[in-house]
Amino acid sequence: MDERIGTLKSYVEGPKWAAFPKFLRDACFMYELKIIHMDVDKGWIRETVRFEVEGTESNLRRLHKTIALGVEEYNK
Repeated sequence: MDERIGTLKSYVEGPKWAAFPKFLRDACFMYELKIIHMDVDKGWIRETVRFEVEGTESNLRRLHKTIALGVEEYNK
């Protein structure tokens, strides 16, 4: 049985030193997901990263959970 393919479209705002674009690329590599689009708006201290990722629905859920946990851990 083949698993359904889906997309995840979202954005993250945070300090540049959090290095979210690298985090996203590494996580997508590990979960076998494809980054369709990533746009980074950089300010002096903060950046906004908008992205769209494609892959199996289970791996997209894993990525979503990983991002949420990473943001939560970073904000402690």
